[in-house]
Amino acid sequence: MLTPAVLTRELKQVKSVSDALALAADSELCPSLAAIRRDYDSETVEDLIMAYLIEMRKMIHAKRHLSDEQIEEIALEVVSTYYYFTIADIHLIFKWAKMGKYGTLYESIDMPKVMNWFEKYDDMRSQAVTQENENSQFHDKGGNMTPQRMTKYFDTMQDKFSKSKK
Repeated sequence: MLTPAVLTRELKQVKSVSDALALAADSELCPSLAAIRRDYDSETVEDLIMAYLIEMRKMIHAKRHLSDEQIEEIALEVVSTYYYFTIADIHLIFKWAKMGKYGTLYESIDMPKVMNWFEKYDDMRSQAVTQENENSQFHDKGGNMTPQRMTKYFDTMQDKFSKSKK
């Protein structure tokens, strides 16, 4: 059974979105929520999200915690909205939330705060995928840059740099 504690040990090397995306390349090692839902059922995926939320409730010292009903509702929303996330993505979101990467929780944790973590992560994930796609077009199959691709890469970077200065 996958639990946050087991995943913490199994995914200890996942420290960035790029690390999570690299694991996602092997769908057997790191399946998406949709694949787990297909192979097992929706409840299995929801239970995993709820386990992470319950662990968060235990780990943070908030005066107002998530209720059982809120935990259930968040799990349903995550599974339906972010079905393309992998186990590594989910693990990283909660790891970062515990570390305060999404901001200080102060005295409460609620559904909008949790869903905001997923939204922020999704934005970072989209940017990382875009960056990886851009970088891959400049490398040959061996990962080497050819002179023509290097020139194109530098031209692209120059354009980005020029746009960011405006």
